[in-house]
Amino acid sequence: MNISKTIRRFLYWLFLLVSPYLSYAGTTNKMLDENITRLLVVPYHFALEHRNTRFGGIIYTGRDMRNLSQYGLDTILSLNNSFLNQEDPPFIMIDEEGGVVSRLRYFKEFQELCYQDESITDFLREYDIHVSYVLPSEREIGMAYEKVRDDQSDVFLRKFYEYNRSLARILRQLGFNTVLAPVVDVCDSGYMTDRTYSSDPKIVIELAGVMIQAFEEEGIFTCVKHFPGLGNLPNSQDPHYKRIFFYQTDEDQLLPFYVLPSSMIMVSHGIYLDIDTLPLSVSPRTVDYLPDYRIVISDDISMSSVEPLWKDELFDNLIDVNDLIIITCFKSKHPSKQIYDLITRISYTDTSTVNKKLHELMKVKQRYPERFRPSRRINLLRGSH
Repeated sequence: MNISKTIRRFLYWLFLLVSPYLSYAGTTNKMLDENITRLLVVPYHFALEHRNTRFGGIIYTGRDMRNLSQYGLDTILSLNNSFLNQEDPPFIMIDEEGGVVSRLRYFKEFQELCYQDESITDFLREYDIHVSYVLPSEREIGMAYEKVRDDQSDVFLRKFYEYNRSLARILRQLGFNTVLAPVVDVCDSGYMTDRTYSSDPKIVIELAGVMIQAFEEEGIFTCVKHFPGLGNLPNSQDPHYKRIFFYQTDEDQLLPFYVLPSSMIMVSHGIYLDIDTLPLSVSPRTVDYLPDYRIVISDDISMSSVEPLWKDELFDNLIDVNDLIIITCFKSKHPSKQIYDLITRISYTDTSTVNKKLHELMKVKQRYPERFRPSRRINLLRGSH
């Protein structure tokens, strides 16, 4: 271990010794290291509590959206615009895969906006797509595509493109600039089945490619997940609550991540034993496998599947692998304390690595400045009342 890392370790452990005497409740914005917070994706309520602090991204959990649904979509728009009006606007993220993983499905107005849009309703009606929730899941779309792929693929994909343009337009009107989708894991059974298009990587690539093109053209960053593929994960292995292991990576699983031109890629917390005995999100070896020219996002580090990160102090690795780090604290009774703890731990990592990450993120923001401007197109929202 080099000297600088030894010093950082010492300072971190010194902090742990004195931390019981510090009051988290008394923490002020000035005490937060912005070089670190600009790499974090935090829940909206934590960002509101620290209005003068710059964060890399803002995210809404399902629980957040259930609570906010009573106030309506105008509230979401106002919140997002307030974040986008900051000096260094963040990535405003949402999990909107369709099916059960739809954060906006709790809003009746969102359902009305979708069902008033002809590109959405015509697509669903023409292909008789089953819809379990407000919008179909990836698997429900994939099953419909498989029925017509041999003789109507071009028509289907064109209508699917318009479907996604409409959905992206709604999200952009609400101030979101990043969608944490599509899921491109390839599987035919198990935990991920309803969240993936198909067990055929060609179908996954065709459908996800259309979705990515449509969203990017509407000014929304897309994120393929979960690299290098969760595959046929058993139903009993929910990565939110359990560590997950794979004997080896699979070529069919990897292919979509290398082919699809998304802006971002989310790294799984799975342990792939042919690569490392650590979760990939904190394995230094992951960097050698990742596709080039993507923003790399960790899956939520609040999950139990990334327990070694907290247990074994792998925060240098976390920064080495990921450009943005999601922490929702969805299981924590004291989410602010957990985020403060993370900021402290990361603050002892190599500053040159942190600065390099920030530089790359700023280049992306400079390349797409229009994606970080507040939304002014609210006609649809007004029309839904």
